[in-house]
Amino acid sequence: MNYNKILQGILDIGEAMLQSGAENFRLEDSLYRMCKSYGFTRYDVFVIPSNIQITVETPEGDIITQIRHIESTDINFDRLDYLNNLSRYVCQNKPDEKKLREKYLEVMNREEQHPQRGGENNQRTDGNPAVAGVDDADHQCQQRLRHADGIAAAPVDGEQFIQAEVLFALIVVHTVELLHLALLLAEGPHHPHAGEVLLQNGAHAALRLVAVQVQMGQQV
Repeated sequence: MNYNKILQGILDIGEAMLQSGAENFRLEDSLYRMCKSYGFTRYDVFVIPSNIQITVETPEGDIITQIRHIESTDINFDRLDYLNNLSRYVCQNKPDEKKLREKYLEVMNREEQHPQRGGENNQRTDGNPAVAGVDDADHQCQQRLRHADGIAAAPVDGEQFIQAEVLFALIVVHTVELLHLALLLAEGPHHPHAGEVLLQNGAHAALRLVAVQVQMGQQV
């Protein structure tokens, strides 16, 4: 299997999804799942509105990095819906580079479907472009809801649950430490080394709390 071509195909899907209006964090999740399905031993994904970067390690130990610059984005929930279905197909079937390219072109070249509006047979719009715009916005909203439902229905790795439990446990521990510091502060005059202990433990607790917040941010 040509892993360079596979990664290029995954990036093609990611680029099209981003250009069609996909949210960054949802796109990262889709790319992460596609990379994982091909058996890469390591996969790092970074997405911003103008750039996608993926680094993977193949089962043979080769490191591959590909970067895609995104020149412009738009809103096309009809195409995004089909691209989201394609990403699930990739995860389930792991097509080779040729089949992956074929499926991608099928989505990109398909005729887009829009609800009838503004025509002679549409009694609602009566040729009014403002009302036609409302119809179009409603159609896109429905497409986006289906896209969100598809993401929510995707399987979640057990590793994600374990990481969430660890973060919750850390939050509980730090909460107890902060309560202890609050009690020490109240006891101040009666504690022989209250100031020193408060300064030292407070600094440590603050640093650990920042670390937990960073970990939570990475999980989101």
